[in-house]
Amino acid sequence: MLGRTFAIVSALLAAAAGVAQLLDRVEIDGPVRVAENVGANYRCWAHFTDGQRLDVTDNAVWEVDQPRFAWFIAPGRLHAADVPGDLEVVIRATYTFGNRTRSDEHGIDVEDGALLWDNGFISNSGEGTGISPPAFPNIRVADDIVVPSPGWFVEGMMYLVHEDGGWSNGGVTEVFVYGDDGEFPGGYLFNAFAGHHRFATGRTYFGRAEFRYFTRRLRFLLPPGRYWVGARHPNASGSGTAYWEEGQSVRERRYSVSLDAGRTWGRGVRIYDPVFQLRGVPIRVTQLDGFQVTQGYHVAGSLLALLTSDDRYVVIGTVKQDSLSLPAAQIEVQGSAGNHPLSFLSVGVEASAFDENLGQRIEMFNFTESRWVRLDERPAPLNDERVDLIPPGNPRDWVHPFLGTFRVRIGYVDWGVSAATAFARVDHVEFIAAG
Repeated sequence: MLGRTFAIVSALLAAAAGVAQLLDRVEIDGPVRVAENVGANYRCWAHFTDGQRLDVTDNAVWEVDQPRFAWFIAPGRLHAADVPGDLEVVIRATYTFGNRTRSDEHGIDVEDGALLWDNGFISNSGEGTGISPPAFPNIRVADDIVVPSPGWFVEGMMYLVHEDGGWSNGGVTEVFVYGDDGEFPGGYLFNAFAGHHRFATGRTYFGRAEFRYFTRRLRFLLPPGRYWVGARHPNASGSGTAYWEEGQSVRERRYSVSLDAGRTWGRGVRIYDPVFQLRGVPIRVTQLDGFQVTQGYHVAGSLLALLTSDDRYVVIGTVKQDSLSLPAAQIEVQGSAGNHPLSFLSVGVEASAFDENLGQRIEMFNFTESRWVRLDERPAPLNDERVDLIPPGNPRDWVHPFLGTFRVRIGYVDWGVSAATAFARVDHVEFIAAG
């Protein structure tokens, strides 16, 4: 603090002595990524027309464009709050010297979630494997990760590449996930597409600039297990490719490469694994509080029958319905999410019916709109079948604002509107939350 004050006083004395010194511009220096619920330090540098550069952090005025999610607790000291997803904020520093005022803006991504998996962040090798079109349209590169119980909700990926000079990334990252088949990836599971930010590290290898890529708004759920994860740029153009750089170790098993878009796999030729990190939050399987039969009648089963997939059931019977809009039998289940931060919510229902004329309807209660919302309707399976559903919009809409509870109901519609009694059984109801 004292050193900065002396610097400002020196500049003022020089100005008083008639030295031609005018404020030219200011520049913010600091990180471009900040994790939620932590802080980061920034400096404001003043550049003068005579070539001097002074640290004016303590004398600048600091602002944030979204003060709900980040704010300055001291000059240059930013605090990031809990965010509902990766969020971009812009900070501004303004400094006045003499009759000149200058400002600078600096974009920051506030990352939602914690570090889940670190496959190595720093690379000194410059070695890498081509991963993207146009040079490698069918290549896939994947490395294995191990997800502990109860699972992860992934919200971001960082990976390190160096790029050919005539290559353009296309603005999209594709993240793909495979199962495990021992030493190599197993069956294809899914892919997810996300925007990204790209930042130069200042390094080059064989004339190719090195960049860190950070995905934006990446969201997917991984239950416990071993998976193989990779990334590519599906919309890339120009000439050449991006090379996914290797780190300095092998975290689990050595990475794998496919030359035929993931149909067959072989071991990667490089010594170490590619550099990437996954961010997000561990999921939690929330507590079930109770249930009630709101249409039809309760035949058998207690709350314990709904806690696990174990072929113990809550059985309900139908009554004659007068309209297809009303269920002939229905059970409502309540669970508790608490008042924790919430960025993801899903419900899983495993159930079946004894009558092929029944339809199965699953609804959740939206507390913001004070109404039941239909999430799914299908013919009721005759054998146990699990349905996993993600309610749309903000996850907090589906949780009571004070009690932290949520409600789902499973109804059975007699599509024949018959007088005969039918039965349905619910084996397992599971609420999964993350945040």
